[in-house]
Amino acid sequence: MNRLSQNEVLGVVAIQSALEHAEAGRLSVGKIMLVLPLLFDKATRSVLKNKRSVVLGSRDLLMSNPLGFSTVRGRFEDLTITSLNSIVLAQEVGLAKLDDEALILKNRIFSRDSTKIGGIALDMLECGPKLGHILKEDCADLYQTFRIAL
Repeated sequence: MNRLSQNEVLGVVAIQSALEHAEAGRLSVGKIMLVLPLLFDKATRSVLKNKRSVVLGSRDLLMSNPLGFSTVRGRFEDLTITSLNSIVLAQEVGLAKLDDEALILKNRIFSRDSTKIGGIALDMLECGPKLGHILKEDCADLYQTFRIAL
């Protein structure tokens, strides 16, 4: 894991992207914990931001791109602490608040129109619509699809 390109600030960008496209701007903590393992991977980001790719669900992504999505479990384990720190940071900067085991979007801090946030952050924001579609699935199904045991 490259700590220079995978840090809590980029984690906050990824969380904003997920919450912006979640139903009512709200996601369970279990689903938020999957955001960084998905968006911190370049191959996964390229699939999710590609305007020509069609996302039917997490199983479809796993079947159509097994190399990119078969390593989600390992990334989940590597990024657990970074994910938790990103959740805390998102609350501290006023992006989100934790309420009843869900993270709720309060403010949008990062904009797709800004060129100052960097290429990776812009990619993460572009992944939002398809990531939001994936995260509509049941949390237990997502963990089972990506073979993450708790």
